[in-house]
Order: sequence, then C-alpha cells, then structure tokens
Amino acid sequence: MMYKNKLILGVLVFCSVFNLASAQTNKEYLLSEITTLETKIATLKTTKISDAETKVYALSKSYDEAYVSLGYDSKTVDYLVSLWKLTSNFKKDIWLELNTITSEINTKTAQELADLSTIKNTINLNYTTISDADKTNLDSQIALVQKAYDDLNSTYSTKIASLNTKYTASLTTYKSTLANVISSNSTTISTLQNFAKNYDTLYTSKLAFDTNYDAFEKDYLWNASELTSYTKERQNYYVGVLKADMEKLRDLNIQSNSSLADYKADIDRYMQVLLENFSNAMWTYINDNFWVVYSDSDITNLNARFTALKNKYYDSDSKLIPNEVLSSSSWALSEVAYLKTNFETISGKIVTLNWTWTINLWNLKVRLDNEFAKYYNANYTTYRDDLYVKLKEKLNLSLLETKNVLVAADSIDIRYQMLADKIEKSNDLTYINKEINSFRNDLKQYDYFNSSIVTSKINKLNYNLVTFIVQKELSTFKYVKLTPKTSSYNAQLEWILSKMKDSYGKDYTTYLKSVLDKVDAALESSKLSTKNRFVLLLIKQKLVTELNN
Repeated sequence: MMYKNKLILGVLVFCSVFNLASAQTNKEYLLSEITTLETKIATLKTTKISDAETKVYALSKSYDEAYVSLGYDSKTVDYLVSLWKLTSNFKKDIWLELNTITSEINTKTAQELADLSTIKNTINLNYTTISDADKTNLDSQIALVQKAYDDLNSTYSTKIASLNTKYTASLTTYKSTLANVISSNSTTISTLQNFAKNYDTLYTSKLAFDTNYDAFEKDYLWNASELTSYTKERQNYYVGVLKADMEKLRDLNIQSNSSLADYKADIDRYMQVLLENFSNAMWTYINDNFWVVYSDSDITNLNARFTALKNKYYDSDSKLIPNEVLSSSSWALSEVAYLKTNFETISGKIVTLNWTWTINLWNLKVRLDNEFAKYYNANYTTYRDDLYVKLKEKLNLSLLETKNVLVAADSIDIRYQMLADKIEKSNDLTYINKEINSFRNDLKQYDYFNSSIVTSKINKLNYNLVTFIVQKELSTFKYVKLTPKTSSYNAQLEWILSKMKDSYGKDYTTYLKSVLDKVDAALESSKLSTKNRFVLLLIKQKLVTELNN
C-alpha cells in the first residue's frame, strides 16, 4: 500500500512539473509561430531562387556547348540576331525569364516578411498579455501569411518547372536552327569575325600607344623640373601681359562710361574666363606643337579617327554593329590597318626617344619662349576683342536699363497720383487702407529691376502714404479734444529724436525703423486708450517724417 501511494504521488508530481514546463502564454505562442514562418519564407526565397538558377545555368551551359561544338562563340549569335538571321537569342530570353522569376520571388517574399513584421510589432508593442480572443484574431492574420507562403511555394515550383520544361524542349530545336543558320551565313560570319579580330589588335596597339605617349609626356619631359618651371613661368608671363592689357581696356571704358562701373564684377568674371581659356589654349598649343614626337603624323587627328571608327562600328555597350561593318567592310579594314600602323610606329619612336634623345636645355628654353611669343602675337587680339564686345554689350544693357528705370519711375508716379485722387477726399480708413494695400501689391512688379532708384522712389511713396493715413486718423472726431496738445508733443519728440541721432550716429536710421516696428505693434492693440493711441500716432508720424527726409 505504501509503495502504491508513493507511485501515485510521483505521477502527480511529474504531471505537475510537466504542465509548468510546457505551459506557454498566448504571446509566446504567436511569436514562436511568426519566427517559424519567417524562417520558412526566407528558406523558400533561397531555395526557389537557387532552384531556378541551377536549372537555367544548366540550360545555358548546354546551349554554350552547342555553338562551341560548331566552332563559334556567343558574339556570333549576337551578330546573327542583330542581322535578323535568328529571331531570338536563347540565352538572353532565358536570362530575362530568370530575372523576372527571381525578382518576383524577392518582391513577394519581402512583402510577406513585411506583413509578419507588422504583426510581430503589433504583438510586442501593443500587448503585455494576449487574451484568447485576441489570440484568435492575431492567429488568423498569421494564417493569411501562411496561406500566402503555401501559394508562393506552389506557384514558383510550378513556374520554375514550366521554365525548365519550356527551354529544355526548345533547346534541341534551337540547336538545330543555330547550326543551320551558322552554316548558311558562314561568309557573313567570317567577315564580321575578321573585322572584330583586326579591331581587337588595333585596340591593343592604341592602349600601348596611350601608355607610351603618356610616359613620354610625364616621365620624360615633365620630370625635368627646371623645364617644367620655365614653361609655367613663360605661360604665366604671357597670361599676365594679356591680363594687364585687358585691365587697361576695362578701366579706360569705365572711365569714359561711368554706368559700366555697376557691371565691373560681371566684366571681371568674363575677363577671368577669357584669361583661363587663353592660358589653356596656349598650353595645348605648346603641348601639341612643340613636343612633336612624330612630325609626319597629327596625333590629334589619329585619335579623332580612332574615336570615329569606334563610334561607327561599335555601340555604347561596345558591341559590334554588323550592318555597318558589312556595308563598308573593305574601307573599315583599311582604316583599321592605317590606324594600327601609325599608332605602332609612333609608339616605337617614343620608346626610342625616351632612351636615346638628349636635350640641350638652354636651346630648348629659347625655342619654348619663341613658341610662346609666336602664339601670343597671333592670338591675343582675339581675346582682347572678345572683352571689348562684352564691354559694349554691358554698355548697351546699362543704357537700356536706365531707360527702363525711368519709364518705371514715371509709371509709379502715375499710379501714385491715381491713388491720391481716389483717397484724397475720403475719410473712410478701411477704404483708404484697402486702396493703399492694392497699390503696394502693384508695386511688387517693379522688384525685378533691382534698381536703387526705383527702390528709393517706392520707399519714399510708402512713407508718404503712411503719413497720409496717420493724418487722416488724427483728423477724426475722437481726437478733437487732444489736437491742441499736438505742438507740445511734437516739440518733445523733436528733442528726443535729436538726442537719439547724437547717440546712434550712423545706426540712427536702423534704430528709427526698429522703433517704428514697435509703435506699429503697439497700435495693433485693441485695449489702447484714445489718448495713448493719439500719442502713438504722433510718434509714428514723426518717425516716418524723419525716415523720409
């Protein structure tokens, strides 16, 4: 009996411990479900993309083996497709479909993971504990993602299988078609391959030429520090001569036409551009003509011809344009041969010069200076004339702007007079303010002039209008009893202003404007007594009068 009781007790203890250990809250359960599903979706993405890539790569390899066995490469297929001998490119077609599938898998799995993340954040941030009712709701949301996962798994298994079946079935036919097309177009292919082969050798020669020519300029000539310094010195000297000539031309014109002074900054900027262009052009001339390596060839022309050849027969992706080659294959090959010969000849001479040529530095300096002087004398007038044209242009602009400013000033005066006629006899402050605000808005159209004359006129008129409004309000009936004190108040204000002027000096006007802003702010108050408003209006009138003088 005692043994039986002990056995029962042991069972009860075990069950209790098991229940405690296995008990899981609703929140923990849901988060665990999400984690599991996240892993499944991530695995789905990896495995499906890997499966698609494995099948496509196998098909691609089989395709490569087909044209390699025929003695050709991928470029040959590109030629035939470009010439419409083949209606499609097997590898490009399957590559596009692979990209479409992988892109879809990435997009759709990312969306489902995002949905799971939203549910996870909702659980973690909004719930301390989750009731059974809430668990049911959240579980249904997770179930939707689970269903989407199941659908994706099924869908892309089918799509990948279909892709593999489709291209496996078409590969045999495509191989046969490819063999027949290559066989029937062997002459065309041979012509294109021959050009491509010769162009490749030209390209290699051009790279070697560029390397050697750069080395000749940089490693041989430019490492001669004394020569480099002298060259720069003479370049700066002649640029300085031209600058002094230009500055003299500028100053004489400003002296004769004072209105040009407003454009001095623009003129100086343009002059700087001209000087930089002159300096660069002089350097190019010395570099291209003095450091002549091979007198029978124009290196610039050779490079231009090479670029023209490349652009004619190759597209922006460096792919051969078959139709262009076939339409002029004889000329194209001769041009390739010509360029290759010249680049290799010049390159060889540069290599020889780098090792065998000895320079008399003094003679080289003399020749350099002669070349600089020759270039300056032949070209400085062009840049000087360009500056003269700019000066003439700015003078004409100045005259036009002056004329426009005068017209604008007259127009403003006419508008002001029309406004004055409207409001002169009115005592309706609301109406007066409305008309004045309309006038001020109209004046904004003159901002584009950026003219001190126009700005000064507008400011003066605005001060006149402020004075008019203040006077209109002061003349109203409610201020009749206070009017006799006007003279006394004004006398006090004049005394205060004279003290302020002495105290603030050159900052006097700025200070007056700040005081005026404060007065305007005070006048906005609806709690002002009649007397206080009267005094503030007198102050405002006096401030505006002072600013308008």
